[in-house]
Amino acid sequence: MKRESLAAACRWTARILGALLLVLILALAIGEGIPNPFAQPFGVQLGFLALAFLVIGILAGWRWEFFGGVLSLGGWLLFVASVVS
Repeated sequence: MKRESLAAACRWTARILGALLLVLILALAIGEGIPNPFAQPFGVQLGFLALAFLVIGILAGWRWEFFGGVLSLGGWLLFVASVVS
């Protein structure tokens, strides 16, 4: 019984933190405005794509936890790759 309650607590913690992250991203997008990604350098375009993967992964994680986690992790890795290069 303890293991099931720990798993449920982890799921809801991830869902709440993901929702807060989405609210923060939306607030920044509304406050600053969304620039035209096609007018940006290639590294910035990769960053936008990584952010899109990250947000889609968070949203998908509400229903499909594994797929959403993999997609979010891929978004983070792509973002790191765009910053390093």
